[in-house]
Amino acid sequence: MTHYMRPELLPAALVVVIVLAAIDKAIPRTPRVRAKALLTERERATRGIIERILPHARVHVQVSMGALLQPKGGFGRKEAMRTRNRFSQKIVDFVIEDRVSGAIVALIELDDRTHDAFRDRKRDAMTASAGYSTIRLPAGRLSMADIATQLQPLQSNNAGKSGSETRSDA
Repeated sequence: MTHYMRPELLPAALVVVIVLAAIDKAIPRTPRVRAKALLTERERATRGIIERILPHARVHVQVSMGALLQPKGGFGRKEAMRTRNRFSQKIVDFVIEDRVSGAIVALIELDDRTHDAFRDRKRDAMTASAGYSTIRLPAGRLSMADIATQLQPLQSNNAGKSGSETRSDA
């Protein structure tokens, strides 16, 4: 037997490894993350244009659909969770809220190359079933006039009128 092999030390080494593993698990670790921009340059520019066109509105950005939708009542827990899972990880680019009434006037999506028309139609149907209208701004650079034309139905003479006011919370 060589002096490098000491079988009597094996149990002690095993105890040391177990203790070190337990200590490692007990020490809280901060996840390795970094900050990212809330909006892209194009989204920031579009938000600025929307705010100028709709001064009567609050423009909320990057809103979780979980903050806007909930499963209807009357379903079992499993069905409610299945429904929630269809929207819980999705984000709406801009939510337009009337400053006076607090009603959600519209949802605005800034479409780009990542958008899929079929999925967008399904998503719009889901938000429409909750009483929201969605305005889609097409890909590419849009001028203030282009966006103003798209947002014409939301301008001040229509402020506070929303399908979301009449929707049921059930």
